[in-house]
Amino acid sequence: MKRWRLYTILMVCTVLPLLLFLYAADLVVRKTTTSSILKATGPAAELAANAITDRMSDAKSSLESLASDPSLLDAWSHHDTRRLVSTLRMSRGLMGGAASMAVYDRNGNLLAVDPDASGRANASSIASSGWFTTAMQSGKPYVSGVATVAGDGSAVTVAAPLHPDHPDGVLVAVYTIDTPEKMAPNSCRWKAGRCW
Repeated sequence: MKRWRLYTILMVCTVLPLLLFLYAADLVVRKTTTSSILKATGPAAELAANAITDRMSDAKSSLESLASDPSLLDAWSHHDTRRLVSTLRMSRGLMGGAASMAVYDRNGNLLAVDPDASGRANASSIASSGWFTTAMQSGKPYVSGVATVAGDGSAVTVAAPLHPDHPDGVLVAVYTIDTPEKMAPNSCRWKAGRCW
């Protein structure tokens, strides 16, 4: 009986240092791997974030300029839907990356959109959305956070008021989640939604 007990204690004492060594080695390997991954991806993530921030700032400025364009405001004041859609189509092509553009009146009713939103559910009832109320109340352009947009999935909405002194409508550009891939610098290779 004593032999088995001695044998068991000897085995535990032999295996315990090995287990402690393996545990410590695993912690060290995990820490160094995590540290090296963060060091390697940090600059790329910062580069992509800066590029996206710059592009969204450019989109905001472009939309603000378009919202004060005399030809757009003339089409708006004359309720010329065809001219509004034509201007939106041309602007969407020039702005690069906008999935859709629209004009809403002061009550949140959709007046013009490009591309056609006939298949979208509730495309015209946005009066309670945060970006609409913020743009209307502040009289300044607004960039929303990522949100679910009917027909576009997850997207960022950029909104600029028409007649900022006394807003009576909102011009909107929607950028879908795949837009960051288009906005990132050419040095980024996108894989699984991340810049590498």
